[in-house]
Parts: sequence; structure tokens; C-alpha cells
Amino acid sequence: MINSIKLTKKVLQKELLQLYSFIILNILVVYFIPYILNQIFYFGILILFLVSKKNYYWLAFFFFLMLKPNLLFYYVSLEDTRHVASYFITNGISISYFDLFILFALIKSLNKRPSLNIIFKKELLILFGLLLFTFSISLIKGIDFKMIIAYLRYFSLFTFFYSFPRLIKSREEFYIFIYLIFPTAIIILFGQLYLIITNQHAISLIMDNSIFKVITFEQTAILQDQQILLLKIFFSILYFLYFFLR
Repeated sequence: MINSIKLTKKVLQKELLQLYSFIILNILVVYFIPYILNQIFYFGILILFLVSKKNYYWLAFFFFLMLKPNLLFYYVSLEDTRHVASYFITNGISISYFDLFILFALIKSLNKRPSLNIIFKKELLILFGLLLFTFSISLIKGIDFKMIIAYLRYFSLFTFFYSFPRLIKSREEFYIFIYLIFPTAIIILFGQLYLIITNQHAISLIMDNSIFKVITFEQTAILQDQQILLLKIFFSILYFLYFFLR
């Protein structure tokens, strides 16, 4: 178990190398193999996550994919199969790998006591009540089914306030998690510099004929609206966990 291992530089470097080697494998799977194998691969990852004891590793991996640094793993249409797997249910309705991971994380955390005590439990209950209230108002006003699905997808991320403290077993694991996701900031910085210098997104190094190869800053702002929202939720959760865990 991680909490029985000292957080030496060697241990941290080993975890970091394993994660980003695995991310490189994911790039190969998404961009260079048939989509059906992509779907099998990501379903297998979900199974590994369910049985694994290294929750911090899979959470760091999930957040990397979710943040889509430099538009990596990003897609704008279902016709483009170069993205993290989605699974079609019926008539234009699909469930993504991200939806399934959030659900599996919640299921895996059920009936587990949090190893990290959370401050502001009452405030979280108020937040949960507010989310339920706004969702109920939306239903009363008659929003369509697609908007309901979009609403649930965005706010499902808030379930990490519940699942994260139960999946991370110790402070040591939390520190490893932070260590694993930190290089993402360096990757994003590289992408921004590359865009400024070449007027091309770094993703064009992989996708030679993609829509991201040459793109205006105005188009970039539109494409990244969803990404910005995810970033806000993600860093809100991290800020809460880091500064308000006893």
C-alpha cells in the first residue's frame, strides 16, 4: 500500500513515468488504431480501475483526459472517431468514457468511509440541495431531453466531492495525485507557446489534416468553452481538497 511506502524521489518518478507512458499509449490507441479497438481498450481501463487499489493513479489519468491539454483527445463531431471512446445506446444518445468513469468512481466509493476528513460538510449539503433545486426548476420549465443529459454530465463532476476522499486512502496518495497531474501545466504551457509561434495547435503534430491544424484565436475560444468549464470545476475541487482537508 502507498501509505506504507515513503514518498521518495524514486517512488514519485516511477509513478510519473508509468502514468505518462500510459498516456502515450492512449495517444496511439486514439489516433492510430480502429475505433472499435479504441472502445474495447477504454472499457478495459474501466474494469482495471474497479479492481485496482491505486485509485490515485486512475484519478490522475482521468483528469488528464478530461482536461484535454492542447486539445489532445478533443473532438467536435461524432463523425470524427479520433477521440476517447463513446458508447452509443440508442437514437443519437451515447454515453462517454468520462460519464462511465464518474459513475464507476461513485459506485466504487459507496459504503467507504472517507480517510480524509472534509470540512464544510453542511455547505456541501447546501450545494447539493441547490443543484437539485435548479435541476427541478429546469424540469418544470420543460427543457428537452438533450439539455437534461448535458446538465447531468456537467454536474456529475461534483460527485468527486463525495468519491475522491473515499478513493484516496491517505495524504501520501493525495500528494502523489498532485505530483502526477502537475506536468499537465507544463504540457499546456508548451502548447500555448507552440500556438503563438506557429499559429497552429500542438495537436497538429499528430493530426496532420485535422481542423485544429490552422485555426484563428476566435475559433479557439469557441472550441474551448466546454474545456474552460471543466477546468473551473476541476480546480475548484482540487482547491477544496487541498486547502480544506484536515
